[in-house]
Amino acid sequence: MILNIARFLPRAEHRESVVARSLRQSVLHWLELQQLRHKIRKEREQLAALPDHLLRDIGVSRADAEAESRRSFEDIPAGRSNCW
Repeated sequence: MILNIARFLPRAEHRESVVARSLRQSVLHWLELQQLRHKIRKEREQLAALPDHLLRDIGVSRADAEAESRRSFEDIPAGRSNCW
């Protein structure tokens, strides 16, 4: 008996759809990550712009606010990214 292995392999159309689906998911993941980075960057800028009396109200020093605003665009705080 000869085993026809071709019938167990995915068809070319199926392989292409798997590749397309994977590419689409990767692009969507990258876009979500960029949106999160932009949102965090904006939050950091807003924190740095707060007056000292409001920073004191939330328990943040001016030095801490400035340090936070200088963090890298790629530096996402732990717990903020559910992409990984």
